[in-house]
Amino acid sequence: MAWFPDSGWLQALKVQGSVAAALFAASVTVLILAALQMLYLDTLPRWALAIFVLIAIFSFAIFCARIWEWARERRDQDAIAREVREAREVEERQEREAIEAGERQTLRYLDTLSTIEKEILSYLVTNNTQSFTDFMGGSRIATLVQKGLIVMGAGVHSQMDWPYMIPNFVWAELQRRSEEFHSKNPHGPHPWRVRVI
Repeated sequence: MAWFPDSGWLQALKVQGSVAAALFAASVTVLILAALQMLYLDTLPRWALAIFVLIAIFSFAIFCARIWEWARERRDQDAIAREVREAREVEERQEREAIEAGERQTLRYLDTLSTIEKEILSYLVTNNTQSFTDFMGGSRIATLVQKGLIVMGAGVHSQMDWPYMIPNFVWAELQRRSEEFHSKNPHGPHPWRVRVI
């Protein structure tokens, strides 16, 4: 005689919670009706009544186990989701901090501009022009592009009139310091254009 239940019993314990709940409700209903003498089981042997009792006990136990397992799985899923959310928040915060650090570094260049660089930015600020066109890789704005104070437009354009623009965070700082970046000749020729004699 085996001391441990075979695999069939173990599989039976894995029955779905809804099935266990139905078995429990059915067996309890039968026992209650029998106790109220609304259902006569006198013709059945006593061991048949014991089977209903055992079914009620085991189905209730299985149902409780399934509820416990579901609660544990839900708790584990919530914990995993929370960890993923926290990791994503940390990553987003680090990316945001890196971007802000890069922007602060870029804005520091506004305090070390050459004469022509400041003249170009002042002309744009005074004329409230955040974007403009120039030769592709224009020599006068090359250093401003390298510093990140001006960026090249994407896409396909004429090399003679390639779009450039001042990034929003740089433009906001220039607007704040508009008195410092005021052109003395706002209606003159574009200072970023190289004059050919």
